[in-house]
Order: sequence, then structure tokens, then C-alpha cells
Amino acid sequence: MDVLDYSYELMRLLFLSGAVFGLLYKKRYGVTPGGIIVPGTLAIELGSSLKAFSISILTAVICYFLHKYTFGKYALSKRQSNYIFIAYSVCINIALTLLLGKRHWISTEIGTISLISSGLIAISAHKYRLGTVLRGTLSVTALTYLVGLTLASFVPFHLLSQTTIQLSSYVRLGFLHAAIFFPLSLLASYTIYRKMNTKLFGYLLLPYIVVMLTSSLLQAALISAAIYVNYYFVKYVMERTLIIGLERFVISLFGSYFFISLIDWIAIQTKVHGYRPSPLAALVVVTVATNSLVLSIPRLHLRRADFSIAQKMLQMSTGTVAAYIRRAAANGLSRWNAANWASLSHRLSVTTKQSLHLRRPAWLKEQL
Repeated sequence: MDVLDYSYELMRLLFLSGAVFGLLYKKRYGVTPGGIIVPGTLAIELGSSLKAFSISILTAVICYFLHKYTFGKYALSKRQSNYIFIAYSVCINIALTLLLGKRHWISTEIGTISLISSGLIAISAHKYRLGTVLRGTLSVTALTYLVGLTLASFVPFHLLSQTTIQLSSYVRLGFLHAAIFFPLSLLASYTIYRKMNTKLFGYLLLPYIVVMLTSSLLQAALISAAIYVNYYFVKYVMERTLIIGLERFVISLFGSYFFISLIDWIAIQTKVHGYRPSPLAALVVVTVATNSLVLSIPRLHLRRADFSIAQKMLQMSTGTVAAYIRRAAANGLSRWNAANWASLSHRLSVTTKQSLHLRRPAWLKEQL
């Protein structure tokens, strides 16, 4: 699909389609096909170069066995293991890129995301089984690729390339010396995780953020505004639907798609000085940042409180039970009946609800 190189719209639609199909596959079979962003990335990679696609799959298998016989023997946390998988993936992909010239087969952005897609496949294989994950990943990738072929065949080319042509007056987002910046980005990401316990901008997105900051402050401000608005959009949807996990990430991805498309439209209409358009990098930056903020901000609020919600619930519920035990000991356990236990259950329910607002009920203060 040569049209991929000339169509931001088709690349983004494939990326979104892969995420939706990956979520549906997870819902149906209980196995994540590599990761939410993996099928779309591999489909785009397959459309650009079969060699690059094959290297990504091979790298995933190598990462899986390399981890299994090295760090897999140690009791590491889930996040530490994930960083090791991604580090293997980045190093192997960069080495193969330099040796085989992979950078000439695919675009810089797809090459960037493919650096971690192999690691994401290996992470899923570590959680489930290698054969099961590869089967799911290849199946969802093939379906996503067929969607891309269908769109490229039946949708007029001028509709798929309109935004790309209008943004052609700008310099596309990218940078040199990727073999240096991406390992440094991964190291910086791990440092941020160790200090803040959050993966705020993903594994390899910091170089793109730096380029946007140094190229156009207005673009950086628009991206920041997109993250801010998308965060509250996702929070609103979560409060109304109670979605979590992968569903939340997909909702964040669709919100990011809308806001990045809006920023592109603003750049087309107003000619933003220094604007650096990208089919996927900015989209992934907004999605990952939004998802990280949704997960991190409640945790930061809890750290600043005297007691976390869980601690408060435990403290108040324990006090409630203690008060009833003392009353039972004073009155004699033989006098307790179903009504007394029902009353205790009701009080515990009230305590739990009130503890969510971090308030101690007055009746508990009186009894204690």
C-alpha cells in the first residue's frame, strides 16, 4: 500500500482500527494481541515493507526467549520486567536497523513505534503463551491490513490525501541520530517512573516532545491543551460508563485522534510557524499522556492526604466492628440475633460509603 506514505488519514484510520480489533479480540478470547497499538502499527509496517514486518515479529520472539533465560529467572516487578522487554526490543531493533538498513524501508514514525511493538508482543507472550499471542497478533494485524486495503481501493485518493497535501508546506516531524536518542528516552522514562511511579510520556516519545518544544511553542501549547481537554473527556466518559483498562485507552485514543485532527486543521488555516505535522507521533503522545494522567493524578492526591481512602475505610470499618464486639461482650453473645447482625451489616455499609468522602460518621464517634 504505497498510499500509506502519502496519507495521514489512512495511517491514523489503520491505527485506530487495529486498536478496536485488538480490544474486541481481548474481549472475545481473553488474550491481548501484543498490545492495543501493536496491530495497527504492524499493519502499517506490513503495508510499507514485508521485510520490516518480519523483523518486528522475529525480534519479538528473540526478546521473549532472551528475557526468559536471563532476567526471567529473577523476582522482578511487572513494570521492571516490562522495561527490560522494551530495552531488549529497542536495542535489537536498532542493531538490525543499522545492519540491514531497515530505516530505508519504513517511515521514521513507524520505525519508532515498531521499536517497542516487538517488546509489547513479548510482554503479552510472557503473560499468556508465545504461540497464543503470536496467533492473535497476526490474526488481528491481517484483519487491520485488509481494512487498509479496502479503504485504499474504494475511497478516492484525493479524500485520503487531502490533509497530507495541505500540510505539505510544513516540515514533517522527525530527527536525526535516533540510535542515540531512543535509548536515552527509554532511560529517561525509567528514571521518571522510579521518581514519580508513572510512565507519563511512554517509552520513546520524549524525543518527539523535545522536537515539538524547540520547533514551535504554539504547537507545544496546542498539544498540551489537547492533553488537558482529552483528560477531562476521558474522566467524564469513565464516570458515566465505568470503563477501565484497555477500554479507557481506546477512548483516549479516539479523543486524541479528534484533537490532533483539529490541531492539523488549525495549522492549515492559520499557518503556524514551525509546525511539525506527524501522522502518528502526536496522536500517541496525547493518548499516552492522557492515560498516564488518568492513572497518576488520583494516586498523587492520595499521597498528599493524611490517610488514603483504603486506609480510612479500613480504620473506620475496624472501629465499627470493635464497637459492636464490645457491646456484644457486655450484653452477652447469647442475646444476639439476626437483627443485631443485620444492624452491624448496615452500619458497615454506611461507614464504607461515608469513608469514600473521608468523613467519620457521628454515631461512630459516640460509640468509640
